Amino acid sequence: MIRLPGDGVDVLTYNDQPLMIAMFPEIGCKARARIVKVTFTQVIVQIFEVEKRKTTIEYKGIFRPADFNPNEWLCDKFGKDDVVECTILSYGDSGIFVNFDMKIVERPLG
Repeated sequence: MIRLPGDGVDVLTYNDQPLMIAMFPEIGCKARARIVKVTFTQVIVQIFEVEKRKTTIEYKGIFRPADFNPNEWLCDKFGKDDVVECTILSYGDSGIFVNFDMKIVERPLG
């Protein structure tokens, strides 16, 4: 991490190089993300921390379950602004595909 003056302006590094060189976090990295939208079939997240280091750029991530169960909706399990732990699986045109570790780290009050 390169420390810069100001609030939230530190630059995430990987192998002593700024991570801004890399387009996306590496596949298999653990991340933390805030849920921004939930439907019954998918969850849209904003990744703000990778490998326990805050990112300069917040990435868009998508979670879609591998096996769809019509009796289990994602909007019943997760809510907007929940913070979850996830693993980077792959990349696509619509963002980074993630797999939830099925653990809500933080849930907003209310």
